[in-house]
Amino acid sequence: KVEPLPTDVVLQSLSRTVPDLLACISSSPPTAFASGTSPYEMRKAVREFNAKKTAALQKLHDLTKKGKEYNRVPLVRNTEHWDVVGVLSTALLASTEGDSGKTTIDGIATTKQQPNTKPSVNEDRRLICWTLNNLSISYENKAVVALGDHS
Repeated sequence: KVEPLPTDVVLQSLSRTVPDLLACISSSPPTAFASGTSPYEMRKAVREFNAKKTAALQKLHDLTKKGKEYNRVPLVRNTEHWDVVGVLSTALLASTEGDSGKTTIDGIATTKQQPNTKPSVNEDRRLICWTLNNLSISYENKAVVALGDHS
């Protein structure tokens, strides 16, 4: 039988990665460009931003998947160092503001839709929901995820 990791080891490991992931997830897309910036350069910058945000969401989700259950309680209960539920909730709300949930510039979508294809569910939104679901599985986290930090 595998012994669970000590809480201080888990917290130390999480403290090296989680703050950077949350900073990336909660960051704003690039909006100010130098005059003379081409639409191609603007779209490229926005695509890079979206890719970094999706990668950060994937890494955060990976910390909560099966086999990493020991991360779930510290991720939610350690609110003096980070607010995972708050950042994910804000990102989820922001992802529902547009049709695609991805950042656009002047209405120009940064991803191309193939003709006659069914639009897919936004990957960021899916990762956010899966991560929140994983975090809410732990009994200790249910009240915090549902009612907030002071529950």
